[in-house]
Amino acid sequence: MRDNLLFYGVMECPRQTSPFMAATKDAESYAGEEDCTSKVLQFCNSVLNIQDTKANIRIDRSHRIGKYKSDKIRPIVVKFLDSDSKNIVKHSLKKANLKGTDFNVSEQYPQEIRDRRKELIPVMIQARKDGKKAVLVRDKLYINNALYTLSNK
Repeated sequence: MRDNLLFYGVMECPRQTSPFMAATKDAESYAGEEDCTSKVLQFCNSVLNIQDTKANIRIDRSHRIGKYKSDKIRPIVVKFLDSDSKNIVKHSLKKANLKGTDFNVSEQYPQEIRDRRKELIPVMIQARKDGKKAVLVRDKLYINNALYTLSNK
């Protein structure tokens, strides 16, 4: 997961059924083929203002995650071929202002790290409201450059 990023808010093609699967019970699970790689490259070009995306960003594979629901937009997980491609995207995120939009890009973490982050995010928000500098790095929270532990409550 080190070379993965999650892209949120990138529009999804409407669900299609294949004519050859229409008579089978697998038709419900078939969502049609979607070219997620080209959608991510287009997103990087138009929203993140990365020039010449096909030459600068090398994607190994990309796909939607989660079960299809017509009222939700599933995130796209992208595995980059190299760290440089991922860093270009992350660097351009600092310049792009995604606040107030439906778009977001984040790291992909294992479930245990997501669970720890979920516990620490409310503490980080409260610390920032109190005027302290709070930074969440992976699954560790630093408040005023000191490591916060749940026993610090």
